[in-house]
Amino acid sequence: MINVNEEVASRNRAYLRSAKEFFQKHSHKMVAENHYQHNIEPNYWRYMFEDLVSNPEGFRDGAALEYGCGAGRNLVNMGVLGGFERVDGLDIAKDNALNAQQFASLKLESYDTKVMCLEGDGYTCLPLRSDSYDFVMSHQVFIHIPNYEVRGHIIREIRRVLKSGGVFVCHFMTVGDSVGYFDNHLSFPKNVQPEGERQLKEDFLTYEFSEVKVTEVINFVNQKPEWYIRCVK
Repeated sequence: MINVNEEVASRNRAYLRSAKEFFQKHSHKMVAENHYQHNIEPNYWRYMFEDLVSNPEGFRDGAALEYGCGAGRNLVNMGVLGGFERVDGLDIAKDNALNAQQFASLKLESYDTKVMCLEGDGYTCLPLRSDSYDFVMSHQVFIHIPNYEVRGHIIREIRRVLKSGGVFVCHFMTVGDSVGYFDNHLSFPKNVQPEGERQLKEDFLTYEFSEVKVTEVINFVNQKPEWYIRCVK
């Protein structure tokens, strides 16, 4: 399932298996709530979709991807704002991908936006091709990946599927039951806690992104710090 050297694969395989089982088991809850509470967060609209709002023609007829698409809410928001020809989703849970496909296809039908959602392995962006996307987003996903090796490999994979000049925007926030940012935690579920803007910026620069910008704000719901990272391939 995982195309990495055997030592790393062996160390992380059980973690990935438990993560996949967890999100598959809870996929029905994703459909019920679809994290709609985040649609009322000003920070979400301002920082996650800043490029789409400020330059509405810049991505028109392009392709976008959400890593960790859940039940599809972000796919719809991304499709409406960006005018993309296609919005794709990748999720570790098979049922999440199926539900997101159905939900986003219905909501974006009048926009003539194509939707393709796939089950991923939680480690790569396979089977997606390199240099395919103009815009990639991931919201409320990386905070639930407390394994730095796994998380880092996902970020490198996201860079792989971005086109040159493509934009990647992701998010971390302060939540409970967390381990350190660089921990390679091997059990699930658990969360990860960044230390601040500097740590996040330095880390994302190691993935060879350019124009890395980290914005720290206060979360609208829990009144604790959250971080939005925007970077360019």
